[in-house]
Amino acid sequence: MPKPPQVKYVITEPAVPGWWRLHRHQVYGITCLLLGMWLCHECTGTAADPGHHPTPGPAHSTTRDPSIQPLPDKESTR
Repeated sequence: MPKPPQVKYVITEPAVPGWWRLHRHQVYGITCLLLGMWLCHECTGTAADPGHHPTPGPAHSTTRDPSIQPLPDKESTR
């Protein structure tokens, strides 16, 4: 008499994924978006405090060359 067939593998339905597995890409996306907005806001905020010490300006020791004429204003050319 032949042996009855043995069951080696059983195919079952996978477990229902949890909330985290279903929504983790959305959580990561929103987190990265908020982090990027925060970093960009920090970079484009108000100018840095230059400090309390005045910085020296350029020394204007040269005089204007009289042969060079300034460009005319846009309003005067109309």
